Amino acid sequence: MSRRVTALVAVLALVLVGGAAWWLLRPGDDAVAATEESIAAVTVEVLDIEPTSYEPEPRADEPEPLGVVIRWRPDPGRDSHYLQVDVHEQAAGEDLGGCSEYYTCDEWEGEDGTFHLSWQEETPEEDPGILVFSYVTDGEVRQVVYAGEPLTGDPRDQDLPRSIDDFERLLTDDRFSTTTTQEMIDTELPGWPES
Repeated sequence: MSRRVTALVAVLALVLVGGAAWWLLRPGDDAVAATEESIAAVTVEVLDIEPTSYEPEPRADEPEPLGVVIRWRPDPGRDSHYLQVDVHEQAAGEDLGGCSEYYTCDEWEGEDGTFHLSWQEETPEEDPGILVFSYVTDGEVRQVVYAGEPLTGDPRDQDLPRSIDDFERLLTDDRFSTTTTQEMIDTELPGWPES
């Protein structure tokens, strides 16, 4: 073999060995089982909110619930706003909330799943109204329930502290799932309840 061929073979061997070593020793990027705190951590990061409290809120009908109620004040001096986030495996025949005389709703297809938005408008002096926004993807339901700013119509047309587009970014974030990254698992949220 000529020197040039020998050098080329040596370089190719180094590239293959280096690539194999990198693959075997690369940082773990495998998904890990999510926790309530990791779900809250993704929510806080994506929505850029500063919670005043967290309440892990397990769903009674789920064996491994991943739900938490987060309260935060969009503006100092205002009342706390309510945000419940939840991720769970979709149950057979699960109803995400339909249209009724009390709730208006809409449904549309996303890139990898189906969105379902329903809302109840405010009752002045009594109830600010509530919205429920769900995303179903790969047999999993990711959901946000919000109350705080009075709902006077379609929430997509209102100036809410966090828009439907913001909530959509949260629901489609791969870390907001029954599996997440080790980084989210390792995140320690200030004010997270010890028990």
